[in-house]
Amino acid sequence: MFEVQEGIADYVTDGGSVLQREGNPAFQPGSAPHGAIRRAPLGVNDGKGAMFVSHTGRVYPSGFMPIDCGKAPERSVVDIYQNSATMKRLRNPDMLHGKCGVCDFRHVCGGSRARAYAVTRDPMGAEPDCVYIPTALRDGGPSSA
Repeated sequence: MFEVQEGIADYVTDGGSVLQREGNPAFQPGSAPHGAIRRAPLGVNDGKGAMFVSHTGRVYPSGFMPIDCGKAPERSVVDIYQNSATMKRLRNPDMLHGKCGVCDFRHVCGGSRARAYAVTRDPMGAEPDCVYIPTALRDGGPSSA
C-alpha cells in the first residue's frame, strides 16, 4: 500500500491533482512528500484527490459516485487514478457543465461531482446545492444553469 501512496504522491508533486491523505501516519496533513511545498488544498472532489476501492477491487471516483473506473489488481490503482478517462475528466474543471462550467471559482471549488451525479446523472453537471450565482449568469447573462 505504501508503494501506491508513493506513486500517487509522485504524481501529485509533479503537477497532478491535489491528494488528501487520511489514515496513514506517513502522510498526515502537514507532511510534505518528497520535500514538496504544501499549499492550501483545493476542493477535494470525487476523482480529484480521492477515490474509492470496493471490497471487490472495483475503483470508483468516490463511495458516493458509482461510476466504475477499473479494477484492481488487474490494473494498478495508481494507473486507474492517473489514466482513467472518468478520473481525468473529473479533474478538468473546464469540462464542467451548467453554472459550474461558467463559475468564477470552478478551478478552486468544482462543486460536488457526487451530488451532481446523484441529481442529474451527469457527473460534470451543476452542483445542485450551490447558491452562488456566477458572474456570467448575473444580470441577464446566458442561462446555461
